[in-house]
Amino acid sequence: MSTTCASSLRLEQGLKHVITLIMVTVLLLDMHRCKMTALCAEIPKREITCSAGTFNARENASVSCNFPTDVAIDGNDVLVERLPVNASKDAIWLDTLACRWKDSKQPYECDVTEGFSFDGVISDHLTLQIPDVDHNEAGTYICYIVSSNIPSTECELTVTEARLSSPETTTRNATSSPSIEKDTGINVVLISILSVALLILLAGLVVILLKRHLKK
Repeated sequence: MSTTCASSLRLEQGLKHVITLIMVTVLLLDMHRCKMTALCAEIPKREITCSAGTFNARENASVSCNFPTDVAIDGNDVLVERLPVNASKDAIWLDTLACRWKDSKQPYECDVTEGFSFDGVISDHLTLQIPDVDHNEAGTYICYIVSSNIPSTECELTVTEARLSSPETTTRNATSSPSIEKDTGINVVLISILSVALLILLAGLVVILLKRHLKK
């Protein structure tokens, strides 16, 4: 009888150890899954993006490239290409900015298309300036890290005509304001004169009525 009880007790303790081991294992696996999920969420998407926008003609425009790493530290060549407006997707893209890595003292040597300007600063981004932008610079832009398989997204630069008031309208608006002010001043003077005249007329009527009353 005692042997049976001892065996049952050992079996119960063994089951408790197994259950505890299973619970600890499940907990550790769950913690590991949470850590991996958090790490995956923190890893940024590796792609090259660009941003441009809509500008009025003759404004200073810009195209910005954003890289997933500092390309100057990595010593990578970079390239900005442009597809003009109304060009087909299979047309040849135009090299707008081409920068080649040289060395740490003078990192980059850049070729810039006429009509564009670049300050030579390259890190995890660069900005291509377009002074006095016009429709020739409008189109689709894309940035690359040369000899890299990192995907790149395109961006659109749109140029619109600035709406300017015609000289006739401007002159009319400029001359109409003094005229309105002049008319307003004249109206104020006329109203004042009429008010005074009405008071004088009423005073005269009062005097006439008094005289007639005294005569009676």
